[in-house]
Amino acid sequence: MAFVQTAAQDVEERLRRTREFMGTGHLDRAEKEILRAVEAAPQNAEVRRLLCEMRRVQGRREDAVLACRKAVDLAPARSDYMIALGDLLVQREDGVDEAIRAYRRAVEVDVTNPRPYIRLGSIYERQGRMQDAEAEYREALALNPNLVQANAGLGAVLFITGRLVEARRFLGRAIELRPRDLRSHIFLGLALNHDGQIDLALQELRTAIGIDPHAANAAAGVQDQRPRFEKLREVFAAQLEANPRDSSVLYNLGVVAYYLRDYEAAWRHIIKAQQFGYPVDMGLKEVVYARWRRLSDR
Repeated sequence: MAFVQTAAQDVEERLRRTREFMGTGHLDRAEKEILRAVEAAPQNAEVRRLLCEMRRVQGRREDAVLACRKAVDLAPARSDYMIALGDLLVQREDGVDEAIRAYRRAVEVDVTNPRPYIRLGSIYERQGRMQDAEAEYREALALNPNLVQANAGLGAVLFITGRLVEARRFLGRAIELRPRDLRSHIFLGLALNHDGQIDLALQELRTAIGIDPHAANAAAGVQDQRPRFEKLREVFAAQLEANPRDSSVLYNLGVVAYYLRDYEAAWRHIIKAQQFGYPVDMGLKEVVYARWRRLSDR
């Protein structure tokens, strides 16, 4: 009996050291510890789950999936293991269906956990199944109304399906919870623009750029909104024609051109805005210039 207790304690110690080494970036040491734990306790679900995490960090995704599947088989009542498996599978084009099944099992095991609902909502949103996505996000919010991803996801779905007033409420809530939620700022800006609140719309779009100028125009669903950005460009082009030296209008045109990935026009307008005294976002300026030069050099 004392030997069994000692062996169990040894496995726990190896798990502790594995986590510690992973946390400090010593993956070679972490691997040695977790493999010894697997050898000592091959039927230990937590050992398999940590092996899954180890393989994920190493970029060995197929091995990570195998380890996660084993953890789920060993602990069929652990919804967090099923979510971890789904999170790995959803990154593979051929793994989405299995990921959905994993998230569904997680819901069945623990109906109080909102995370699998959010994951399912995200999948359905990417697949264009907006009604299904909306249902999943609402399930998550019924369990916890203060979830950023659920508020942002539902707000985006409502925006895409044309319910802009309701969309603004959820997008605004997502921003309250996480002020740097990039996609929510973009969709809120587009929703405000639709209502004719152009100044507020541009404030949101500029905020998104300030958060991450590298990623703002690549956020999920943004390129699908090109017609809305083109209408904005028409508005500012007309304003510029009336006042060619208006630096704020020039900058707005640069911002809109950035979202349209028209980097030559974005660069031209940003430089003119700066020449006329507008306090240009330097991060945006650098990104636009780099992308424009890259296109020019082809």
